[in-house]
Amino acid sequence: MRFLKVLFYFIVTCAAICAGVYWLYLQSLPKVPKEVVASQAVHKTLAFALYLFELDNGRYPTTAQGLRALLEPPSSFPYADGWNGPYIKKKRELKDPWGRPYRYISPGLKNPELYDLSSLGPDGVVSADDIGN
Repeated sequence: MRFLKVLFYFIVTCAAICAGVYWLYLQSLPKVPKEVVASQAVHKTLAFALYLFELDNGRYPTTAQGLRALLEPPSSFPYADGWNGPYIKKKRELKDPWGRPYRYISPGLKNPELYDLSSLGPDGVVSADDIGN
């Protein structure tokens, strides 16, 4: 019976040590601001909406038409004859968590086959903290 008691305390002690080491590991991970996580999620939503637009129309919206073409049919050439939107639900999805519009370029400079979609991040200027494809 004494052996079981010692074994129990040994297991509990090992579990506590493992939990402490894991907690220290989690504390060492870099903190990602919630706005950055939100921006990445909206970015993926917009990327999917752009994909749906491309499926319906055979092309992505032009830079001039912008992301607004996901909410309403483009009123400038080239027209979207296959437009079957809206591809996003709310106009606020066109702004990043800091209230600035997402930057959209089609065809993209980084992705000439597709488009460039980015947010200027928390500082609002082109810098290393920008979020995009």
